[in-house]
Amino acid sequence: TTPQYTGFRVSLAAGAVAPPYSCAGGGSIPLSRGCYKAKFSVPAGDGWHAVSVPFASFSDLWSPATGEHTKECSEDASACLTAKKLSSLQRVELWAEGAVGKVHLELKSVSAVPAAPHPNSTPLLTVSSPAALAAAAATAAAAA
Repeated sequence: TTPQYTGFRVSLAAGAVAPPYSCAGGGSIPLSRGCYKAKFSVPAGDGWHAVSVPFASFSDLWSPATGEHTKECSEDASACLTAKKLSSLQRVELWAEGAVGKVHLELKSVSAVPAAPHPNSTPLLTVSSPAALAAAAATAAAAA
């Protein structure tokens, strides 16, 4: 993966009339609402890393030329990804746009989780290297 690349984005089509059209138009052309986009970055280092993208950082008003938001959810409530829209998720896309540079992204999984986990849920453990895995195993064994 190329962590120095600054144009990584994820989009979620939800409630779009036509997801491919919406994810090409960014709300700037008629009937192109419903494709929500947010930036993300990838940390440097060996191994897999968890990358979190808060739902509040998504907007369906963005430039089709650069992917940059033209309005944030905090500026225009109509640009926000709501629970109702998210319940009708139509597609997930990863983008590399709006920045010059070499792009390489390795993806292991994509998931949506609540911002605050339920008290009875099992915590998610993310490790980034074999040494971190050994340390996490030792900590779990000591706690048991």
